[in-house]
Amino acid sequence: MDRTTPASSSADNAAAAPEELTLDSVDIYVPTSWAELTPAQYRAAVQLKSTWPRDEARVYAFLAFAGIQLVSREQGTTALVRLHGKPYRVTLSSIMLGAREVGFIDNPPEFPLRYDEVEGHAAPDAELHGVPFGTYLQADAAFARFLLTRSDAHAIQLIELLYGADVAESPRRAEYIYMATQWWTGLKTYLARLFRHIFRPASKAGDDGLPAQPDEEEIRDLTLAQIRALTDGDVTKEEAVLNVDTWSALAELDAKARDAAEIRRLYAQ
Repeated sequence: MDRTTPASSSADNAAAAPEELTLDSVDIYVPTSWAELTPAQYRAAVQLKSTWPRDEARVYAFLAFAGIQLVSREQGTTALVRLHGKPYRVTLSSIMLGAREVGFIDNPPEFPLRYDEVEGHAAPDAELHGVPFGTYLQADAAFARFLLTRSDAHAIQLIELLYGADVAESPRRAEYIYMATQWWTGLKTYLARLFRHIFRPASKAGDDGLPAQPDEEEIRDLTLAQIRALTDGDVTKEEAVLNVDTWSALAELDAKARDAAEIRRLYAQ
């Protein structure tokens, strides 16, 4: 007995073909700033930025934030995707256009943003409330040395100071380093707005969005100068100063710098 396969009609083929997806044809929302990210989206952004080059990271971030699943790349300039369980065909130009909406991930946040934990170790307060000033000074010096040398060893030290976690051999090492250095960059930007007398505007950022940094001697001198300013040169007060809350220390330094600036202004008249 002959076996035959019914021929599909053109109407059936048309009905089965996924409709085209455009940014205007469906309701898609993607965050447009670091502040709008959920914890899961923030983690995804860090993982993508620490893994992929800029353009690819943008594309994957847009797809992830929009809830679009990439099913397959078709011939030419289209791809098959799934959104809300429904298949669509989308042009690559539409995806690239959408990726522009998440361009903010190319730059560090302007406020402190970080993981709640690293390798099971809890994070301190994102703004460092309750963190000893001595820990802040060590972490800031480690970050400065990372910017100066781009050596992972200094970023790993920064993470150990903040979390108490050793990530040197972690498979997520690059992710953690990216997260911690972006956190500190955002923290310093945030503190500079609050304590404007002790934090100078950041130098022009490099290609990675991180600011330029002074050399090793300047890093050491800056650390010692902050300690001297709080102890008034009395070395017996150093231990107490290093254990004081970071925000209390910064507020006092800012007040001293403000007073010094006012004195200079008066004498200049």
